[in-house]
Amino acid sequence: MNDRKITGVVVDAGHGGVDPGAVYGGLQEKDFTLAASLYMYDRLKELGIPVKLTRDTDETLDKAERVSRILNGFGNRDDVIVVSNHINAGGGDGAEVIYALRNNETLARDVLNNIAKEGQNIRSYYQRRLPSDPSKDYYFIHRET
Repeated sequence: MNDRKITGVVVDAGHGGVDPGAVYGGLQEKDFTLAASLYMYDRLKELGIPVKLTRDTDETLDKAERVSRILNGFGNRDDVIVVSNHINAGGGDGAEVIYALRNNETLARDVLNNIAKEGQNIRSYYQRRLPSDPSKDYYFIHRET
């Protein structure tokens, strides 16, 4: 990554509460995203990086509340990184990084390359456009922040 200074990182544990995300047997995506997010939060704090969480317990967040917590973290600035953790079950193997249309690929590519260096299988980094309006991001978390 480049040496550009960031104001902070907001870590979003995807799903939560009544929204379990992907489910297999007794395993629920919301539990894994929370564990990963708490780990990232602690590690970023250890490194002296300003960091906020959208949730630190198993709670339900509707779209508006999730976006509000992201914006309350450090605002809607270009120097804020938002990471929303998900562990999908749609087939395939490997990590993906999806980044907002307003961003370039640099951070997404660097994150994925570093994940690969640690031995994790990777798939790709990409952007996704809203089919009904290709000028907007597909994912609400990208559109509203």
